[in-house]
Amino acid sequence: MNIFIISLHPEPKSFNGALKDLAVTELTSLGHQVKILDLYAIVISSKL
Repeated sequence: MNIFIISLHPEPKSFNGALKDLAVTELTSLGHQVKILDLYAIVISSKL
């Protein structure tokens, strides 16, 4: 199964970031294909 995770958080080491990382690890270990879209990185890089 293809999984698409959208993240929008300024601190990658936050609780939200840990949940995202755990989801990626678990879903990948179960054989799913996981893609992540980090909207915060896109917003920040567009303002530079």
